[in-house]
Amino acid sequence: MTLTKTAIAGALSAFTALAAAGVALASPAHLTDGQYIEAERCQALMSSSTLGKVDATAIDKVVRAEGAGRIDEAYQMGQQAHRDAAREASTAGPYARSQLIAERDGVCRTLAGEQALASGSAAGGRGD
Repeated sequence: MTLTKTAIAGALSAFTALAAAGVALASPAHLTDGQYIEAERCQALMSSSTLGKVDATAIDKVVRAEGAGRIDEAYQMGQQAHRDAAREASTAGPYARSQLIAERDGVCRTLAGEQALASGSAAGGRGD
């Protein structure tokens, strides 16, 4: 199975659009190649000191577990997505930075399986 950059970009756009629309996405047992690439991007965003570093333990585990056994194209695209996101975060102006933070605190937390944490902190409650 060969993945094109266009196919991956489309998958990432659809995934991001669903998350932005407020659709609750549960972390699947195994990630698709597109989700794995997004997880790599999320790992870079969650580790960025420019965006305000957050605990990336959960996404680190996801990337580590899901990276093993990936086809070379998906693995390489994940590495590129990671580098691109790190560069975006380090050079982002105020508006772009706020968008990256929203992605990190929404899509990325969901992908990392942190739904309860994200919804509890967004509501200002205890998360219970």
